[in-house]
Amino acid sequence: MERLCVSEFYSQELDLSDLVRLREAELPWKVAACSLRRLGALEELTVTRWRGTTRSALGVKPALRRLRLEAVPTVVISAEGAGLFPELSELRLYDGRLTRSGLLAGAQQLRSIALLSTKTDSVAFAAALPHLEHLELENSGDIGTLAPLADHPALRKVLVTGSTRITDGDLNPPADNPRLTVIAVERGHKHYSHRPAEVRRGI
Repeated sequence: MERLCVSEFYSQELDLSDLVRLREAELPWKVAACSLRRLGALEELTVTRWRGTTRSALGVKPALRRLRLEAVPTVVISAEGAGLFPELSELRLYDGRLTRSGLLAGAQQLRSIALLSTKTDSVAFAAALPHLEHLELENSGDIGTLAPLADHPALRKVLVTGSTRITDGDLNPPADNPRLTVIAVERGHKHYSHRPAEVRRGI
């Protein structure tokens, strides 16, 4: 078996450790929590109802390219363990709160990061990811600064949407980066250096 999809409403734990050829999986956390560490051949993984505290709970995944975690809203997720996924190019997190986000820099091949209702207070990790092209911050709470996006060599698309708010108000880092082909700032605030329309690009 190379592909497995289990409904998020399924609640019994399954022993999947014999599925050594599994390449793609969509699994509820409760179903797969004890087996995920042994599924080392996965290339694409979605975990629904995620309740893990660190991504190291997934185990070493040398071939993993796409990871999607749909967390329970109250869960605090540490970025610890990013280095276990050396080929990871796309990360999508839904809900919960991301802590120690700087550790995302351990996944050096990341090209796309989307934090969708996942709260974080920093995007400092972006500066340490040389291949990052896409950064999406939707309903991500108060972000201290966008300074790590200044002069990024690979970044092409930045979306700041929903309730995400930039605390220092400085929108110059994305606005002054000529490499960015798409910039979206959905909501303005009085303390912002620019109105959203002034930095919008490619929308």
